[in-house]
Amino acid sequence: MRPFNFGVTVTAAIFLSACQNTAGTVTDKHVGVSVAHSQVYPLKNGLLYNLNAFVGHSDRKGYSIALTYSSTGLGWMFFREAWSFGKKLDYVVVDEQLAGCGGGSCTIVEKGGIRMSASDVQKAAVEGFEFKLLGKNGSIEAKVPAEAFQQVLKQVAQPTT
Repeated sequence: MRPFNFGVTVTAAIFLSACQNTAGTVTDKHVGVSVAHSQVYPLKNGLLYNLNAFVGHSDRKGYSIALTYSSTGLGWMFFREAWSFGKKLDYVVVDEQLAGCGGGSCTIVEKGGIRMSASDVQKAAVEGFEFKLLGKNGSIEAKVPAEAFQQVLKQVAQPTT
């Protein structure tokens, strides 16, 4: 049996829930995976960039924060690490895309995930979760609000049948 790819779970959840502004559950009956997710939260927004996130729970791989960073004219960040108050986090690169170019600049999209333990999610549901993404060409600090974790914990506690 082939090992399950974390990136596939996060990517499926990102594409299936990215346009939703409400928490929910995405189930793929063919693959046999179910992902509970929070609404999408804008964590950092500037004139030419933004960082959005949602919290998810896969019945196969547990908890994670799915991150989407996009920018226009600023170049690639190439995020490869995530840290929180001196603790190196389990960061996974999911996708890096050139969305398009025009008028002398390009828009890029970088997607990744931070895997989290159940105990870290319980703590984050009270305090929120602060972290820093580090890349070859820069870094960004953000905080996921406690509400995002609460939304997912509520769904995990009351699974759909």
